[in-house]
Amino acid sequence: MKQFIFIVTLLLAKLSFASDLTISTSITSPVSGCNLTNAEIVKITIINAATSPYSGTFDVSYTLNAVTTTESITVPILATSTTYIYEFNTLVDLSACAIHDFTFVVSDINDTNPSNDTVTASITNDCTPTPGTFTGATNVCIGMNNGALDLVGNSGQILDWENSIDNGTNWNSLTNNSTSQSYNNITSNTNYRVIFNGFHGICPNDTVYHLLEIDSISHAGILENDSIHCDTIFPTVIHLNNYTGDNIQWYLSLNNGTSYTNYVNPYDTLSYYEITPNFQFFASVKNGTCPADSSNVIHISYIEQSNAGVIQGVDSICKDEPFHTLTVNGSNGNLLNWQLSTDGTNWTTLTGNTNPFQTNIPNTSANYRAIFQAGDCPQDTSMFQITILDSSNAGILVGANSFCDTINNGLIYVDNFTGDIISWVSSMNNGATFNSIPNVNDTLFYANIKETTGFAVVVQNENCAPDTSALLTIQIIQNLTAGTIVAPDSVCYLSDSLDIFLQGYSDANFWWEISLDSGLTWSNTSQFTPFYTYNTTNQTTNFRVINSEIGCENDTTNHVIHIYKHPTLSSSTDTITLGNSISLLADPGFSYHWTPNIYLNSPSIYNPIATPETSTDYLVEITGPGNCIFTNNFHVIVAVDLSIIVVHNIVTPNGDGFNDTWQIEEIEFFDQNEVKVFNQYGQMVYQASPYLNNWNTDNLPNGTYFYTLKLAKNQPVIKGTFTIIDQQ
Repeated sequence: MKQFIFIVTLLLAKLSFASDLTISTSITSPVSGCNLTNAEIVKITIINAATSPYSGTFDVSYTLNAVTTTESITVPILATSTTYIYEFNTLVDLSACAIHDFTFVVSDINDTNPSNDTVTASITNDCTPTPGTFTGATNVCIGMNNGALDLVGNSGQILDWENSIDNGTNWNSLTNNSTSQSYNNITSNTNYRVIFNGFHGICPNDTVYHLLEIDSISHAGILENDSIHCDTIFPTVIHLNNYTGDNIQWYLSLNNGTSYTNYVNPYDTLSYYEITPNFQFFASVKNGTCPADSSNVIHISYIEQSNAGVIQGVDSICKDEPFHTLTVNGSNGNLLNWQLSTDGTNWTTLTGNTNPFQTNIPNTSANYRAIFQAGDCPQDTSMFQITILDSSNAGILVGANSFCDTINNGLIYVDNFTGDIISWVSSMNNGATFNSIPNVNDTLFYANIKETTGFAVVVQNENCAPDTSALLTIQIIQNLTAGTIVAPDSVCYLSDSLDIFLQGYSDANFWWEISLDSGLTWSNTSQFTPFYTYNTTNQTTNFRVINSEIGCENDTTNHVIHIYKHPTLSSSTDTITLGNSISLLADPGFSYHWTPNIYLNSPSIYNPIATPETSTDYLVEITGPGNCIFTNNFHVIVAVDLSIIVVHNIVTPNGDGFNDTWQIEEIEFFDQNEVKVFNQYGQMVYQASPYLNNWNTDNLPNGTYFYTLKLAKNQPVIKGTFTIIDQQ
């Protein structure tokens, strides 16, 4: 018995002091898989690699994410090359979708071969992919569509996009593993699908579907023909035929199509009563996403009954008048024609259907009638009777005389007149105005006329227009007067020819004379009319008019025209930089008018400030003494200093206070600037005029963008690119 105990003791001592434990590289648990949990079992296989059995206590551990879990194991006896499966008491969290790297270690103080004590293993957790949802159109218009379908809320790995135009029977690969798929001008219903799997390819694939349906082109169809109604209240129905669409809107115009308002009715038939005498409808039809189409316009007219109204005109008229005019008032409808009858039975259609109607005078009394018709309404007729009279004739006056003294008398009589004398008239201003003389006899006596006077007689035959005879003038030659020369006191040097005239003179023989030496000598101009054209405007000139009549004393009037000379015309050329100003200085004068008047602080002062955007020629008209006008010319050359403009090529709109907006240095000095920004597809994504360095890119995607910059309206375009980065 003592001998057995001694042998066992020796054996145990040998087991404890000569160990070589190792871990199998094939980890029992966990293993890579889909959707591992946060409580996975850790189980390893321990191998006795020593040449003798093992018995005792040792430590095993695993390290994951820098956290080590250690547990102690007591093994009664483990034969050589045999295994021991150990399950850790502590569960491990492998729920994160990732590759989890384990380090397993077996530790025994008597291990003679520590090189095989450590084993590493990588366990992959692949999570089920989330297909997400589509954003984008569900319907597009045939032949006029482009856009993109975007996938949002998805997880996992996109393997490919596919589409099908036969409702999913056959699918075509689009070779696209992004979250966006573009389409352009598709012509049939198209199914799209995206195929996913987990990021590590362990979990089974998943698929998400989207149908993009095609809408046919909108067609508004045809409305029935225009309609005209001859009654006052009418119900009717308009039908819209042969249309394509699911959204019908009707539009009404009360102003002959100048503007339309929505007439609420979603149906393809429209019932209505009279709205106004004239109105219009059209229908707008929209099919799905396709643009709306408009039908033809239908005109609805409300026609009152035909009414020929009342003919108005002169019912008694002189036969010698060239024409007379008839007017219809209170009528309704179209004037079809005018007709004439001299016996009331037989009617002749006259040329013309106007209202008022102007026609020749018939030779005898006659009847007129006007025929009206409104639409298809029955015709209506109005009548008018006219009587023809002989015309008034004032005849001829006899008995004219002229006198150069103040004692005169005589008799005027009228001969060969037709009608009744209703008055005599006199005029002292050659017929400009008349004074009535209460005399209805065919003779008129005059005496002691103080000034030249004209006489006439007024004769009227019944309702005919009065006739006034030609003016019979009795000329009274009093003391002659040369009148007054009407002309300016001064004119500008070398100005255009000047018309001067004589007023307040008495009729007689008169002529014009001029003097160029202040009246020392005079030249006869051979001008014998009250008007004289003055062509020599280069020196001061004296004018005089001499009025003469045999038996009367001559009279003379004088006038001097002074000549103002203007200063020498001047001009200048100056150069400024765009955005700067220059003071323009005109020659002295009384008033100023600058052209062009743009870019000036005032166009009516002698020293305006000019701030032109382009090179400009300015002209100032200066009014000087005698209202003479002379000019100055100024040529302002505008140079653009592009060196001060610096366009930043980076925008980082992340709110950190640096480059959050697109900056163009010194742009504030060009308040007429214009900026346009385009994406890589040539689409304009931003525009501003003026640009104020305040654009934060409006959440545009990161990338390179193109810009055009014009500093002023007539300046060249600057082009370039800039990049948007770090949008998050």
